[in-house]
Amino acid sequence: NLDGGEYVLRVRGSNSDGVWNEEGISVSITMTPPIWETTWFQIGVFFVITALVFTGFRFNVRRIKARSRELENLVSERTQEIEQRRSDINALYLADEKLIRHLEVDQVFQALVEIAVEILHADKGLLLNWNDSLDRLWVCAAKGFKDSTLDKLNNSVASSTAEIVMETGKPIVIRDVHDDERVHGQIMDMEGIQSLMRVPIQSEEEIYGVLT
Repeated sequence: NLDGGEYVLRVRGSNSDGVWNEEGISVSITMTPPIWETTWFQIGVFFVITALVFTGFRFNVRRIKARSRELENLVSERTQEIEQRRSDINALYLADEKLIRHLEVDQVFQALVEIAVEILHADKGLLLNWNDSLDRLWVCAAKGFKDSTLDKLNNSVASSTAEIVMETGKPIVIRDVHDDERVHGQIMDMEGIQSLMRVPIQSEEEIYGVLT
């Protein structure tokens, strides 16, 4: 049970007459300590613990910074969404004001096209309304289109995509008009149109036209 270190065992003895040897003898003993009690081991453990604490601290700091960046990005995204919604709401208020001021149907249609173009950040737009006398779709409002293009649309057979939307009541989105056989290529080239979206104008079960 001795601790590691240097020890001296001293022994004295006496003879049969009871005379003691006062000087006695001594034995030097070296007790080798277990490895966990050695100085170099304790120093090593100290450095290992210090390195682990430092590594854990740096890892925690990096984790906190990464979480902070995630929160900043999330706040930025939410802020952009709020700004976009605010812009859309302002556009809707503007549409409401224009609709109140315009009493004629053609003016209402034109206001709808202008507001739709603004909300969707589109380059141009038009509204095709069903004309009973002609038995076909007719351009009744437009924004950004050339007059020659509108004349050509009104004097040619209706677009197949517009007819499909009119019949099915489902919107059509075309990313590249040059890869879709249903699109009138000449009109697209005249206006430099790359992408196209057509949405039905519907009231209850009846479809009145197509917004492009």
